[in-house]
Amino acid sequence: MVDPALEEKELLDKILLTKDNFKFIPSYNEDRTDRLRMTNPTDSLITFKIKSTRLKQLGSKPSYGILKAKRGMYITVKFYKLTGEFDCNPDHLTIYLAVLPKDKESMKPSQFWKTSPPAVTRRVVINVEYDSAIEGVPPTPGVEPAAPAAPPPAEGAPEKKEGEGEDEEEGEEGE
Repeated sequence: MVDPALEEKELLDKILLTKDNFKFIPSYNEDRTDRLRMTNPTDSLITFKIKSTRLKQLGSKPSYGILKAKRGMYITVKFYKLTGEFDCNPDHLTIYLAVLPKDKESMKPSQFWKTSPPAVTRRVVINVEYDSAIEGVPPTPGVEPAAPAAPPPAEGAPEKKEGEGEDEEEGEEGE
């Protein structure tokens, strides 16, 4: 009889990742992005979560998800623009993989990892390094960055009359 834990471990070992490291040039001007592809060549559903050692600066989309059988997906890794001092110390992303049990298939991946942590997981560490040449200039403490100038109105665009549109309700962000 085959040990189910060993069988799950063998399935997880088959999951392919296109990268095992990233190198970003830190910037005060713009976010940096890169991506990796995860591929599931097995017949099982695989769930994953991705964690970072620098939570407010380095992240991924999605952070939780399900890899369907015989499918792959791209993960976007983002290093957010700098807002203050930066130490250039290496970081890492950790990808946790698990076989999704049949009775948990309707559950959101984030809920699964929070409420039903699997007994068998595979942990993949992706190293993140930073170039020591940082782009841009750090903001001066206590000084707000200048707001960009409003673009000039397009030629022939009707001018807004005073009081026009003030009764309209605004929706919440993210609707």
